[in-house]
Amino acid sequence: MARDADVIVVGGGPGGSTLAWELARRGIDVHLLERTRFPREKVCGDYVEPRGLRILQRMGALATLKRRKPLPITDSATYVDWTCRYRGPIPFYDGANGLPPHGYIVPRDVLDDVMLRAAEKAGARVLEETQATGVETQRDGVVVTAGRGEKTVRFRAALVVGADGANSIVGKPHGLPVDDPRHVAVAQRAYATVDEDAPEAVFCFDERLFPGYGWMFPMAGGRVNVGVGILSETKQRLGVHVPDLFMEFIEGLRRHHPRCARLELEGPPSSSATRVASWTP
Repeated sequence: MARDADVIVVGGGPGGSTLAWELARRGIDVHLLERTRFPREKVCGDYVEPRGLRILQRMGALATLKRRKPLPITDSATYVDWTCRYRGPIPFYDGANGLPPHGYIVPRDVLDDVMLRAAEKAGARVLEETQATGVETQRDGVVVTAGRGEKTVRFRAALVVGADGANSIVGKPHGLPVDDPRHVAVAQRAYATVDEDAPEAVFCFDERLFPGYGWMFPMAGGRVNVGVGILSETKQRLGVHVPDLFMEFIEGLRRHHPRCARLELEGPPSSSATRVASWTP
């Protein structure tokens, strides 16, 4: 079989872009197929911890992100039933092993675009607006079928890697359950303004959120990323309405967190589903 590439990576998020970057810098011919065009919105907590920042440094992407002057996160607070059980420095953010002593909140439209461009700069062939629709395993490799505009195209390679999220086109033919609610979390997230900046990530746990949690992650300029996430199985079994859960959490922050009395959402929350556990057939 004549090959278009050694490896095809399906999905241009952080996992797919990091792998494509590493393969390309080793001289491996890699195609990365991404169904959207970057930059694009992605529902996420946006938290990049020190180990992630070290990867970005190696990719040559961290300097670009630093130009946006993100707020370094060094502390955390944990609330249980709206009682603060811990507030202080994050113990393992100590700068050891070459790690930065802080994390950053980087919106995914920014983060993913920077990482994708790093993979492209390293030599990966990036094909945006290319939607993988099927994977066929052959004796001497794989064929990935994709939609590209009005056309259907086929890419041949020795190996395909699925980095295409909870509804993986790559994983589904091999028995990966794309709709098992036990392995999927559902979330709502919004950006908001609070009274002042603080380098503190907030995690909130209570009976309504279990098994899951609420978060408030700080950004520069008095902005925060706020959201809730729970297992899809719990949502279905208990009849939980996630938008109601999100607004209950926002009201809880306003009542109980010292910086959130005047918390204001910048717009309506966005929703997403995310795979949160591995599965073995």
